[in-house]
Formats: sequence, C-alpha cells, structure tokens
Amino acid sequence: MVVGVRRFNDFYRRRGARIPIPQHLVAVILMAALVWCFRLDERYAVKIVGAIPAALPRFELPDVKWDQVRLLAGNAFALAVLGLLEAVAMAKSIASRTGQKLDINQQCLSEGAANLAGSFFQCIPGSGSLTRSAVNQQAGAVSQWSGVFSAIAVAGTVLLFAPLAQFIPRAALAGLLMLAAFRMVERRQLLFHLRASKFDAGVVLATALAAVVISVEFCIVIGVFLSLSSMCRGPPKAGWCVSRKQPSNVSARVGPAINRAIGFFFTVWKESCSSGRSLNWRSIWRRSSRQPRAMSAW
Repeated sequence: MVVGVRRFNDFYRRRGARIPIPQHLVAVILMAALVWCFRLDERYAVKIVGAIPAALPRFELPDVKWDQVRLLAGNAFALAVLGLLEAVAMAKSIASRTGQKLDINQQCLSEGAANLAGSFFQCIPGSGSLTRSAVNQQAGAVSQWSGVFSAIAVAGTVLLFAPLAQFIPRAALAGLLMLAAFRMVERRQLLFHLRASKFDAGVVLATALAAVVISVEFCIVIGVFLSLSSMCRGPPKAGWCVSRKQPSNVSARVGPAINRAIGFFFTVWKESCSSGRSLNWRSIWRRSSRQPRAMSAW
C-alpha cells in the first residue's frame, strides 16, 4: 500500500502537484479502519496496539536520592554512550544521503538537553532512533523541524484519537519498519566491506546477526567494539587500509573534548594490549589529541 501511494505521488508530482499524500499515514489509518470495522482483533486475534491513555505526562520534580545515583551511575553512563552511538550513526547515514551538514557537538548537546528536560516528566532515556528516523526521512522530512511536528502529531493523536488509535495493528507498524530498513541498506557499501577483508566481513555478519538475535541498539555497540578489536591485532599490513573518499557534505570533525577523550581511550587500549608494563597516563593524555586523526577512516 505504501509503495502504491508513493507511485501515485510520483505520478501527480510530474503533473505539477506540490502537496504529496502522506503514504505512511494513509497505510496506518486504512489498516486501523479495517481492524475496527471487521473486529479482526476479536475474530482472528490480530495483535493491536491496545489501550492508549488520553493524557500527557505531567510535570514532577525527580526524586533524587544519592544512594540511587551512586548505584545507577554506571548503567546511566552506558545508556548515554549507547544512545549517542545510535544517534550519531543514524545522523551520519541520513546526512550522507541528503547532503546536510552534521555537527556532532550540537547532537550531543541536544540529546543531553532533551533527556534533562524529560526527567521532569517521568520520561525514560531517549535517543535518536534508527527505524523512526528512517521512516521520518522516507516520508518526506527535510529538516530537524520534522521531529517537532512529529511530536505535536503524536501528542494530538494521544489526546484526540486515543480510542481509535488503539486499533492500529502491530503488523502494519512492523511492515513500515521493514520497508524503512530495506531502503536503508546501501548495497554498494555492503559489498565493499564484505570484499575488503575477512575481518571486515566478519564484523558485518556479526553485527547483522546481533541485530536479529539481540536488538538493533546493541548490535551497533557490538559492531563498534569488534572494529576496535582490530587495533589490538598489531600494526596494519600493506594494503590493509583502503582509502575512500568521504562525502564532502558531511562534517567528520568531532568536537575537541570528545575527540581527545576517544583518543585517550584508544591509546590506553592499544598500549595495554601490546605491552604488560605500567602505563604513563600523563604521556598518553598528551598524545591522545593526535590519535583520532588516524581513525578518520574508521
């Protein structure tokens, strides 16, 4: 249905139409209407979204207890790193296709400010989503304001159409995500990494398997750390690194603070793997500002 509406939009765009039909929204509304009209959830046990409370989260100051802060600090840091990795990966993927400039510093500040504000409304930790961002971009979004309008649309749906939105079948949402995931695959890049080396092919296959067996979020972390493990395999061989042209419209520069922290982490890891002697932390910190430059291709 989404593909049919998309072709319909292309046909009328060539005839001068400026406002396209929202293809994903039409598919979801029609599927929910079919479930509601024929009671498919009761007759054929079709899984639906279920009851949605017609209310928005209320403002409430967080109950801060320092013993809980100390207990949850490690897990909170892991969630922050995981969310940042996922958001940056998705942002770079979309920016490489749309030609938009990417500012990693702004991404970090925006994500931190959003989670800080959400803590006053009992929200769970949030981050940029691979699937939702892909669906948003494929639906026609061209700027960051699309996220604001999406949030307004979700709030309006919850307040005004909650009794009807509960009939949205989960299979319809799964179909939209599968379509978005299929369109995200860059076949040339996939073949490039599969043919580059056996280690690169293993990283690709392990990451894909982790996405199916574990989750999409953790497969990114698994793929990243498998890539990092290549640094402990010794000096690179001739021809091992393949230079390729990076998109000129995507900013590959990370902020100075994050850049130096990443370099410090990699330097400590590399020296701990190559030698068993004690590490000179001050010397590593001075050299860490130069380390990420060699990782620009990574």
